[in-house]
Amino acid sequence: MVYPNPTKGVINLHLLEKPATAYRVQVSDMYGRIIYSKNISAEEQNLTIDLEGNVTGVYFLHLYHETKNTVKKIILK
Repeated sequence: MVYPNPTKGVINLHLLEKPATAYRVQVSDMYGRIIYSKNISAEEQNLTIDLEGNVTGVYFLHLYHETKNTVKKIILK
């Protein structure tokens, strides 16, 4: 779950299920440029990401896990 969306800068990521292993979170712009990347331990289910200072527009949050990859669209106002 990613909220708030749309956002003015700060987004929260909450995993509904606790992953068995570590995972990676990345945020990219519409051109595929990575603007945020972090490896997260399996114990962490919540993450706050600050996107302030970036140009308004559409971004993509990528969640990479060994068994599943997920992409969520984020709108930055």
